[in-house]
Amino acid sequence: GEKTASAFHGTVYISSTENSFGRQRLAELQTLCEDNHLKCLRVVPVMGFGKVYGLMKTFLLGLKLWSLNQEGMAMFIEDDTKFIPEFPSELQKSMAELPASWQVFHLCPGFLHHRGDQFPAKQAFRLNPSSRIAGDSSKTAGGRQ
Repeated sequence: GEKTASAFHGTVYISSTENSFGRQRLAELQTLCEDNHLKCLRVVPVMGFGKVYGLMKTFLLGLKLWSLNQEGMAMFIEDDTKFIPEFPSELQKSMAELPASWQVFHLCPGFLHHRGDQFPAKQAFRLNPSSRIAGDSSKTAGGRQ
């Protein structure tokens, strides 16, 4: 079927390395971006002084680019990000439940969902944390799971 435009109106900044794995994953993500009507831009990771430092510096670079573009929204992802089935519509539903004053919406990293496990789409947001999380993190404010 024909895809509908995404509720996300901004740029997706993709951190991707120059190696063959990075190029392959970037190509796959760019196809997903096109299929989901998302504007995507590659950010070359800032390497050196360890992985955490590099991730932080890369994120700050993405923030600077976003600030210069003067867009209302930005999404920062790494090249190993996987979109769940029906990502645009699920994102739109989740964004509709955000308070009017929201500034940051953290899309949970895959390791909390046991990345790589093949769950049915209805279980896409089911958390599998390694320890107890305060509150009812398995449901959105609107009751979606």
